[in-house]
Amino acid sequence: MIQHIVLLKLDPEATDDQIRAAFDAGSELPNQIPGVTRITYGRDRSQPEHGFNLVSVVEVDDDDALETYMSHPSRMEWIDRHVAPLTEERIELDVPSDGAHLPTTATWYWGIASALEE
Repeated sequence: MIQHIVLLKLDPEATDDQIRAAFDAGSELPNQIPGVTRITYGRDRSQPEHGFNLVSVVEVDDDDALETYMSHPSRMEWIDRHVAPLTEERIELDVPSDGAHLPTTATWYWGIASALEE
């Protein structure tokens, strides 16, 4: 399982109703795109200085499903019509959700700290 994590910096003029409507419009994506198991979103409660205040997490089965999701016309239309108009910036990250990403010299560890012990 892979999590496609999207951090959004919302337009200050975006209302809660607009945000809810945008993500309601994307609620059918798991039914339209093979390998997408779930889409969730939520607002950051800490009001961070960096300004990224909403997160969306898309869970996909594997790398093939992620590739399908990223290039799927339904996703592209959803972002263009519903998400992009409400956001100033977007950061996207793809991480495994099973804690199986092991460290190499070019990567970082994703899992529990005790796994780093020798």
